[in-house]
This record gives sequence, C-alpha cells and structure tokens, in this order.
Amino acid sequence: MHRIPVCGPEGPLRVRPDASRSAAEPPVRAVLFDFSGTLFQIRPYADRIRDVLPQPVDDAAMERILNGLEAGLADPVVVAAQRARDVSPEAHRHAFTTWYASAPELARVADDLYAQLRSPAN
Repeated sequence: MHRIPVCGPEGPLRVRPDASRSAAEPPVRAVLFDFSGTLFQIRPYADRIRDVLPQPVDDAAMERILNGLEAGLADPVVVAAQRARDVSPEAHRHAFTTWYASAPELARVADDLYAQLRSPAN
C-alpha cells in the first residue's frame, strides 16, 4: 500500500530515498504551485535540525524529534498559529517557531530553525 508522506509547512518531514519508490506509484498528474514546500524544500528537516542542536543526534533520536513535529501538526495551538501565518512577518515567525517548539527537543532552538528558514543562503 502506498503511504503518502507527512508534510510540514516546508515539505516532507522524512526524505524517502528514490530507491524506495514503488513502481506501482501513480504518475504525477497535477502540481499546485506554492513558494515553499511544494516545489522545493531548503534542506531535509533532519539535516537542519542536526545543524542547530548542540549535541549530535542519532537516527533513533531524530525519529523521536520528527515524530514530535508530526504530532505538532495536530496541536490546536500550532494549527491556530498556521491559519494566519502569511498575514505579517510577525505571524509567519510565530507560526513556524510555535510548530518547531511543539517538539520538546526543539523548543530552545526554534528561533535558530526559523533563522535558517529565512537566511538568504536558503
């Protein structure tokens, strides 16, 4: 059975190697264009998270962090913050840092993750 990847506001939470793609997956029939998360993702979440955390993160710990971000997508506080995220720079920052902080391991680096998102290099 085909499993649709869980996506955060910037794209898929987990990167799936091309080799794992099933031949039975249907071809893409349409694309909805959007600024970020639809056509591109600045870098995989796991890489970005590893860059901002002060300690190395093994694969099992990263899975827990990504699970926390995934659960955060259903958190009523995160959902409410996402609704108006594009109305002002302050709302955008609030929406993303609220979501990042919904994973307990990322609460203290939520501002750093947001800075990555906004950096010209990304």
